[in-house]
Amino acid sequence: MRKYNKYIKKLISKMTLDQKVGALLTLGFSGTIVRPHIYEFITKYHCGGLRLSPLGRL
Repeated sequence: MRKYNKYIKKLISKMTLDQKVGALLTLGFSGTIVRPHIYEFITKYHCGGLRLSPLGRL
């Protein structure tokens, strides 16, 4: 377990503040297909989660 803790701490230490904040975000979009603008949001905000909902349900 300590081996994994060291590995995780090393990864986190290499992350920028934007990446650390983004890891806490979950973005939600209407639709079930990931479109180009969604990829832009993921890249721009470094989101840690993504939720796609069927059209009309959000």
